[in-house]
Amino acid sequence: MAKQIMVRTRGLGRALGQRVAVIADHVDEPVIPVPDVQDDPIEAPAAIEDIPADTGAEAAEDAHEGFPGGPSDPSVLTLYADHVACCVWTREELPELKLSSHGRKVHSLGRPVPTIEGLVAGIGLSPLIACSVDTGDRGLLFAFVERWHRETSSFHLPVGELIITLDDVSSLLHLPVIGDLHAFEPLHVDDAVQMLVDLLMVSPESARAETAQCCGPYVRLQRVRDIYERRCQTGHWTAAARAYLLHLLGCTLFANKSATNVHVVYLEALRDLSMTEMYAWGVAALVHMYDQLNDASMSHSQQLDGYITLLQCWIYEHFPSVADSTADQEYDEDSPRACRWIATKKTVKSIRTLTYRERLDRIRIPNEVCDDIAERLERHLSLGVVTPGSSTHEVIEECLRLVRSVTQNHLVYVRSRRRRRTDQA
Repeated sequence: MAKQIMVRTRGLGRALGQRVAVIADHVDEPVIPVPDVQDDPIEAPAAIEDIPADTGAEAAEDAHEGFPGGPSDPSVLTLYADHVACCVWTREELPELKLSSHGRKVHSLGRPVPTIEGLVAGIGLSPLIACSVDTGDRGLLFAFVERWHRETSSFHLPVGELIITLDDVSSLLHLPVIGDLHAFEPLHVDDAVQMLVDLLMVSPESARAETAQCCGPYVRLQRVRDIYERRCQTGHWTAAARAYLLHLLGCTLFANKSATNVHVVYLEALRDLSMTEMYAWGVAALVHMYDQLNDASMSHSQQLDGYITLLQCWIYEHFPSVADSTADQEYDEDSPRACRWIATKKTVKSIRTLTYRERLDRIRIPNEVCDDIAERLERHLSLGVVTPGSSTHEVIEECLRLVRSVTQNHLVYVRSRRRRRTDQA
């Protein structure tokens, strides 16, 4: 039986592609997405009664008039007064968010030793080894954080509400999105010490000293790297695999504000490595990213946590007119799409949030939608899902020609993609 995920589940319905909508009775009215509602049944609207004129006037005076330049009806975006967008509108100076990008730590440790490499690959986390970007683009990420609202679990853009989906996670990171969801219970320091002793073969004295230095049930990433190397030297391969995977998770999916340590609780998912491969790590990555966006979008927040690579490469993929991205010309189409993008201090341009904000304001539907349509159609052709010469294949090719014809007015940028090697053979 599937277990619950270890993070707060606000927005999980959106992450799984389950959006609640109000369906119009006629085609002239749009379908309006509404936020997820947990446990509360949808009630029918109360009957309209005659209200005295003076009562209505008093109600109008008491009603919230909304926010200038923001939502006129604050009943949906109930936290807007504390949202960073409200501060932007009132021209309140806010420092750009701090980022915790551990790409260099992942790359410095490298791939696991051959003895455990197959085990790591079987668990489904090995794509993370090559995906992580080295440098986060603060201005670009902050511009998108400003448009994220936790009540709707979506980015509010001129073209409408957009979300990061499980399909995006699967394409960008090649993580499994089908499987069990692991539940992580709150961990006491004494339990963390025992887990370090049992699962990483650390002495009790050393484990207590580590948690004391980290001021809680955490272990430093540098310490985890040392444990991994020592277990490899002594041939304790199961403990070595757990240490390697804990370090990988702490640098990627579950990166935290400290930028130096990882929560010991994630070792619980690595206790039985034969079960670890059954977990839907892609779902965990997406829900954790949603959770971090929820926190970062509040005006009092100073840092964006989580796997920066997921958000930044999602922007690179879908918003070429906004982000100044650098693609790897040697990219292999069989690799995760996140590997296609290079983000180092040399390639990430120092563009201020204001510039990215203006670019987002200029986005129009033909630009991004046609690009996305072309990407999806080309993906179906490149994967060989549709048989060449069939009527469906011909329809897809015709649709591609139509989409590309829109680019003649230079409103749309459609990237050309190489076919997979298996299709070229």
